[in-house]
Amino acid sequence: MATDSFQIRSMTEADLPHCVRLSEEAGWNQLHTDWGFLAKAGSEYNLVATLDDQILGTVTALPYSNRFLWIGMMLVDVSYRRRGIGKHLLSKLMENADPSCCFGLDATPLGEKLYDVLGYKKMANLHRYGRPANGKKDSTSTSSNCRKITPLDLDRIISHDQDICGVDRSSVLRYLYRAAPDYAWLLEFDGQLAGYMMGRPGRLADHLGPFVAVSADVALTLLEAALFSSPKTFVIDVFDHQKEWIDTLKDLGFEAQRPLYRMFRADPITTLSGPKIFAVAGPELG
Repeated sequence: MATDSFQIRSMTEADLPHCVRLSEEAGWNQLHTDWGFLAKAGSEYNLVATLDDQILGTVTALPYSNRFLWIGMMLVDVSYRRRGIGKHLLSKLMENADPSCCFGLDATPLGEKLYDVLGYKKMANLHRYGRPANGKKDSTSTSSNCRKITPLDLDRIISHDQDICGVDRSSVLRYLYRAAPDYAWLLEFDGQLAGYMMGRPGRLADHLGPFVAVSADVALTLLEAALFSSPKTFVIDVFDHQKEWIDTLKDLGFEAQRPLYRMFRADPITTLSGPKIFAVAGPELG
C-alpha cells in the first residue's frame, strides 16, 4: 500500500467501536468509556487513518495546557504496520498544534523507534506491574487518616496535583473519579493532604494510578486501601527509579509485565516524573 492511499481525518464518536477493536487487537487494556473520554477531551487533535472507510490507525492527544499535549493511543492495524501510517498520524497531529507546543508520551518498545525518528527524547523509564486476582480482598485494614475521596475534595486535589506535576490534569482526575470512585482515596494529617490515588476498570485488569504522595509509606497506605476494596486483577505503571516502592509492590505480589519509556519533544515536563509520583495515570493519560 502506498503511503498516499490512506486518508487522515478527525476522529468521530462513530469511530469509537473501531478504535476499541484496534486496542483489543494490540492486547491493550482500555474500555469503550476510556476511548469516549479521550475522544471528547482531545477532540481537536485526535485523528484516524482510513482506507475505503476502514480505520487503519489512531492517535489521541490530551491538552494539559496551551503549550503541552499528552500523546496516546498510537495504534495501527496489525495488517498495515510498517507502511508509514503511524508516522503520518503523529506528524499531522503535531502540525495541527501550536508551533511552540511540547509533546509528551509513554512509548511501548514497539513505538519507541517511531518517536525517536520524530525527535522525541527518552527522559525516564517505567514498567507496568501486574497482580492477578486472588479471589479475596486483602486483609490489611486502612489507616484512620485514609478515606475515600468525595466530590468536595476534587478541587483541592486538582490544585495540589498541578503544583506537583506542573500541568493541569483536572479533566483526567475528574474522569477517573467518575469512572471508579471506589479507587479514589486520600490520606491527610491534621487537615494537610499527604497523598491521593485514583484508578479505573479495564478490559484485562483494573488500573491503579495516578498515585501522588509525600512518601512511599503514604503511597503504600493508599494502595492497601485499594487492594482491601477489591479482589480483582490489578496493573500499576511505576517509574524505574522508585526502587523501594517497586520492592514493596513485589512483596504484595506484583510482577513486572512490560517496559514503557517516557519521552518528550521540545522542553520536557520533568515534574511529571518527580519523586512524589508513585504511579502514573496510564500511558494514554499521562
